[in-house]
This record gives sequence, C-alpha cells and structure tokens, in this order.
Amino acid sequence: VIPFHSTCQTLTFKSVSLTLKKKNSSQQTNVENGNLVLKSVLLQKDSLLSSINYQIHDVNFAAFNYFSSDSLYTFRADHLLYSAGDSTIHVDSFFSIPTLESYAFARMQPYQTDRIYAAFKNITIKQCDLKAMISTGDLDISSIYADTFLLDIFRDRRRPFLHKKRPLFQDLLFSYPGVLSIDSINAHHGKIKYTEHDINASKPGVIWFSDVTAMIKHLYNDTTTVVRPNDTLIVAAQALAMGKGKIQFESKGKLSDTLNTFVTTGLLENIPFAAFNPILVQNASIAALDGHLDGIYFNFIADKTIAHGDLIFRYQDLHLLKVDSETNSSKGFKNRLITSVLNRKILDHNPLPDDTLRYATIHFERDPEKMYFSYMLKSIFSGIKETVMK
Repeated sequence: VIPFHSTCQTLTFKSVSLTLKKKNSSQQTNVENGNLVLKSVLLQKDSLLSSINYQIHDVNFAAFNYFSSDSLYTFRADHLLYSAGDSTIHVDSFFSIPTLESYAFARMQPYQTDRIYAAFKNITIKQCDLKAMISTGDLDISSIYADTFLLDIFRDRRRPFLHKKRPLFQDLLFSYPGVLSIDSINAHHGKIKYTEHDINASKPGVIWFSDVTAMIKHLYNDTTTVVRPNDTLIVAAQALAMGKGKIQFESKGKLSDTLNTFVTTGLLENIPFAAFNPILVQNASIAALDGHLDGIYFNFIADKTIAHGDLIFRYQDLHLLKVDSETNSSKGFKNRLITSVLNRKILDHNPLPDDTLRYATIHFERDPEKMYFSYMLKSIFSGIKETVMK
C-alpha cells in the first residue's frame, strides 16, 4: 500500500535490468538493459502499487524474456522499441522456444499437444494501446507485420487424445477473455514445418511449406463497439508445398454468424505426387511411385456441422505402393496384394485418355473434436477421393 499521495510529470528509468518471479511458480519475467519513460504518474495514498495511474511514453529494451509457469516455454523479444508518439512497437526478433526436445516435451503432456518453435523477425505493431495490453490483456491494434517467420510444429499421436469439442475461428475470437480488435496481421517470407509421429509409424512423417505469405483480417470480438453485422473474418495464405507446388487459399466468415459459416476457395498446382512421400509413407503407409498433380481447385462452404462444394482434381499417372509402417518396406505378399488391389481401385488419370474431365463434389460432416485446418483438409479430401476412386 502506498503511504502518501504523489504526482510526477516524467519518470525515467535508464539501463535497468530486473527479474520478476511469481511466488511458488516457475513463471518469471526479466528485462535486460531497459530504458523506460512514464508520463503523468499519479500515486494515490493508501492505494495498491498495481493501481498506479501512468502513461507509457517510451520503451527501449535490449531484451525481454518470459518463462512460462509450466517451465515448457521461453518467450524472448530482442530490441523492443515503443514510442507514444506513433503508438508503434518495433521488435527485431521474437522467439517461442520449447525448453525440451520433441519427444521429451510430448512425454510431459497427459494428452497430444503441439510443440511449437516460432521465430519472427522485423516485427511492427502499429497503433497499439501498450498500457491496455499490459494491464488488462486487451489487444487494440491497427496492424501487425512480420518480415520473416518460421514455425516448427511437432505432435506425437501415440499420446492419448483429449476428447472435447473444439471451436472454429469465430468462437475462438469470442472466447478470448479481453477485448480483441486487430485490423490485420501479415507475415511474409515464412516457412512452416509440421512433423507428426503416427501411432503405428516407426518414425515421424513431415510436411513443409516454404515462401509462405499469410494474412488475417478483422480479428474482432467486441460486439458492442467494434463488430458490425457485415464484418468478415478473412484468413488467406500462399506458399510452395514441399518447396515445389504452388498452394493458396482464402477463407471468409461473418463474425456475427452463430453457425460459424465460412467460404473457402483455393488451389494446389504443379507438383509430383512423390513429393508428399515424407508424410505419406509414415502416416498412411503409402508411397507415390510416380505421377504428377497438375492442379486441385476447390470451392466450398462450411459451418459447425457440414461442408459442401465443388472440386476439380487434374492429375497424371497416379500409382501407389503399400509399405510397411514399421520397416517402410514394400516387400512381402501382403504389401504386394494391397498394392495391386489399391491401384485397381483408382483411376490413374484425370481426364482419362480420350475422355472428359471428371468433376467432384465436396461433402464432409465435421468432427466437432477437430479444429479448422483439419476440417478444411478433410473436406477437400472428400472431393479428391471421389475423383480418383472407380
């Protein structure tokens, strides 16, 4: 409790290094070589230290570190600058660093949990209320931009799965405990790598995307002052799948829609099927021998329960090989038999020689225990399956 009343026009801290630890917890925050300027500081007698009134004027931290209470992550921001003049934060780099390697991290979790290493460079956060971010967690921001980024995600599916309903994007926004008002987030020159150890696989499968550009617009959850009936959440990205094939998509959904309806369009073009073997062999016990994916083009509408739409899948010389999930070998009578049956059931071209192009419909009932990207991918796969199966 503050024992006296005091006001201060300007309060300056220079070259400060400090560490704040939460009692009976591993949670810790530290600042390295920080400069901080506060304006209009007001201390009321008999008030708590946490209730001091102030305005943040300038911030210059060489490094800012936060250690999570479960000791599983370190979050670090290097060379963080803020000026009240333009209400903009500049950060040279931001890292989310797991403290354990992939399998040790998975063993620490009671259920399947994504381990995420993230790195973002040259970040600009414009027109932000820094004081509200610190004191209440409210995110009132015009735009966030990152020039370069890396996401490296690992999941061990041999761990138990937590059965519960998962929200779609609109519900995620409204579940945020504070005010969320971000006009746009843009990230460029990115790479996303996803590694998954399937329950029956001897080693993990991997899929990656390079040259990623991603954009999210209209992240609002304040229906009283921000959200209008025509506000639309937009999620879009483009990249090179496995560093080879062009992939892009865009999803749009009305924030006020209680059914969480969204419309998705996109494509994947010009990539050999064998490029996906690093994920197919381990996670599906199938390898693509040869063939070429000329293009997948999709357009569908989905809500909380069902997705439906249209898909075109053009391809050549699709031939699949059954492999053993433990040895990754295609030898043995059982594997050869399954390979033969599998290839007899699929059509190896679209269009077939001297035939017209086949069109497919997308129809998929959502598993409420899966998130948005799983829902989107399985909806697209329903159209792919209809195209290739006899």
